[in-house]
Amino acid sequence: MMNNTLLLVDTDRQLHDQIRQYSQTTSYQVLSAFNAKEALDILDRQHVDLIITDVRLSDMSGNLFIDIICKQWHFLIYTQRISENDLLEAFAKGADDVLTKSRIGIIELFLKIDTILRRRFQHVFQIHELRIDTQTQEVWMGSKQIELTEQPYRFLLELATHVNCVCTRDQLMNAMASDTTSPGYRSLYVIAYRVRHLLEPNPSYPQYIHNVPGVGYMLKYQPV
Repeated sequence: MMNNTLLLVDTDRQLHDQIRQYSQTTSYQVLSAFNAKEALDILDRQHVDLIITDVRLSDMSGNLFIDIICKQWHFLIYTQRISENDLLEAFAKGADDVLTKSRIGIIELFLKIDTILRRRFQHVFQIHELRIDTQTQEVWMGSKQIELTEQPYRFLLELATHVNCVCTRDQLMNAMASDTTSPGYRSLYVIAYRVRHLLEPNPSYPQYIHNVPGVGYMLKYQPV
């Protein structure tokens, strides 16, 4: 793993000490911010590969802080508790993951960070017979190349970068949006339908792209 810089944004000084201590066994550099202002000052002057932030900050609401950082930086939420609505909103804004402190300890947190950063620098995604090459923007199902236009490709790539995880509808629409187009729910349904019919051996019984009712879609190989 190459050296990467993490920024921890949290009011808990003991947590900062624990994470900095454990990071000494890894190749990560950990920067500390105890509130949003300190975090934004660091981000103004230093490169950061991943932000780890709580949603409860002392000087700014977590949602506002995420609104500021989500367009430019990758981030992971590490918090004591989070509502279902806030969780869905976080993923819609591009969170790499949302973890609760009561369930995920420091060692597991770093394993999650390893996975996120490895996935970020990965340019070929292989899910059973499905292969996506982000350098050439080619999609293959076994030996057959699948031709996708820009929005369907972005839809599939967003699913692939979060394989086995649910991607919300808003998250997928943000991934497909451009300067000139911003698809709505109906367009998302049509794109998902089109991609499924291009990829799946039997679209009525999907093995790869699964609908999660009321939430979004998931890319997961599940033979039928």
